[in-house]
Amino acid sequence: MEAVLYARLDQNHTWIGGRDLVAAVGRLLKCALARAEQAVAAAVAQRAAIPIAGGYQAAGAHMMERYVADRIREMLAAPAMGDLIAREVSDPSSPAGSTGGPHAWRSTKSSARLCASRSRNGLASSAAAASARPRS
Repeated sequence: MEAVLYARLDQNHTWIGGRDLVAAVGRLLKCALARAEQAVAAAVAQRAAIPIAGGYQAAGAHMMERYVADRIREMLAAPAMGDLIAREVSDPSSPAGSTGGPHAWRSTKSSARLCASRSRNGLASSAAAASARPRS
């Protein structure tokens, strides 16, 4: 019975319809459908197969899919996380935990402009110094 469920898993399917499972078990065991139905019932009783939506899943596949579904539900129920990039940055001169008020954005933008101008000036002066060096 599990051989049929795991063969189905090898085909990238975690579920098989009840009739298809009984027929496949009958073919594998070379027995009548009534006997195959008994094998399916025994597998369910031992929790090797999980009945779901008119079909069956192997216990391992069922547990993994249940975990993923539950985890996704938890993530969807959690409050949305704010943007980690476009948000106020704490002002280093403010007390811990303070956002620095409206000046935090201004100081961040000012810092960015200062860094950019230093980089441009640094590159320009490096290029000028390189061209003034004697060549060998």
